[in-house]
Amino acid sequence: MEEKTLISRGQFWVIVFMYVFANDLIRGFYAEELTNNLWIPIIIGAVGGVLIYFVYTLLFRNVSGIDFGDTVTHVVSKPVCYILFLVYPLYFLCLVFFNLRDIYEVVNIFLVQEVKLLWFSLLVLALLFYLLSKGVEVFARFTTMLFYITLFIFVSFSGLIMSFNRIHLNYIFPILEYGFGPVIKPAFLMSYAIPFGELFALFGIYQYVKQKDKNYRYGVYGLIMASVVLLLITLMNIIILGPVAMTIDIHPSLRITRRIEFAVFVQRFDIIVINVMMVLIIIKLAVLLSTTKYMLNYVFKLKKPNILLIASLLIVFGICLFAPKNYTLLLDFRIKYIIRYVNLIFEIIIPFLLVLVSFFRRNQTKKQKAN
Repeated sequence: MEEKTLISRGQFWVIVFMYVFANDLIRGFYAEELTNNLWIPIIIGAVGGVLIYFVYTLLFRNVSGIDFGDTVTHVVSKPVCYILFLVYPLYFLCLVFFNLRDIYEVVNIFLVQEVKLLWFSLLVLALLFYLLSKGVEVFARFTTMLFYITLFIFVSFSGLIMSFNRIHLNYIFPILEYGFGPVIKPAFLMSYAIPFGELFALFGIYQYVKQKDKNYRYGVYGLIMASVVLLLITLMNIIILGPVAMTIDIHPSLRITRRIEFAVFVQRFDIIVINVMMVLIIIKLAVLLSTTKYMLNYVFKLKKPNILLIASLLIVFGICLFAPKNYTLLLDFRIKYIIRYVNLIFEIIIPFLLVLVSFFRRNQTKKQKAN
């Protein structure tokens, strides 16, 4: 891979953090059943997400020195790689659509009412095209700059929230009133889906990391950092708003930010949070689309790969055009089918099979060299 396409390990750390943090947008739907125990599966799910990410990295470490596409080709042959690289973009574009609808609903309800979905989608997709057309290096620098802004806002707002509100530690209790059973399934879902999953797309970016065989752990750092932030947001929701309030709104960050009361800026900090949410979602969408573009270009090998990016964006726009406008219906469909089954197939079953086969390939290579 050419030197000009490489990014630093620190930049990858930041990209992983922002990518995972973006999942804070709708993760509140877990609170309906877990209420005050929501923080427990978050810890378990974060550990599971780290383990899944670690398994993913074995694919690169078993076949070192080449990029993503050549790695998969070496493991399962070129025809199978081409099939996977045609199917996975459909999955990623599905995630792009759902995340785009998530942020649209927030903007439409809390920021700019009556905004049309098609115009909003067109604006965001055009922005994504401009960002991705500049290359991975520019995207990494852009994300790093926004990371510091996001971190400053999180620390500042957390301080204000804790300062202006009464803390009720008793809201955390009772802990595991009905045992571990109710938290196991949500923790598993969290590990491979929202909020700590959907990580396989990151390996379209990971291939550009300098010395990726050694620096895979920086993705773990980003994931752990995002997990800590999401855990803190959850705990603030519980000890300040209480477990019942947790079930009303699926947007944890936005919900708790409304409790900041400072001079004349009563409930105006939520506008800043919505803008941060938009930034996070755009970064996540950029990762998904960047990997989609890479996979399609690996198959079709066009001289102008941006054509494939444009085609991908048009597909997403078409889905926005014809998909049901009822967001509750879409969210329910996503929770019941996409998260439980589709995410499981594309984030666990297929990647784990690839890693398993990569071990056999590695052993075969060692035997051939020994002979």
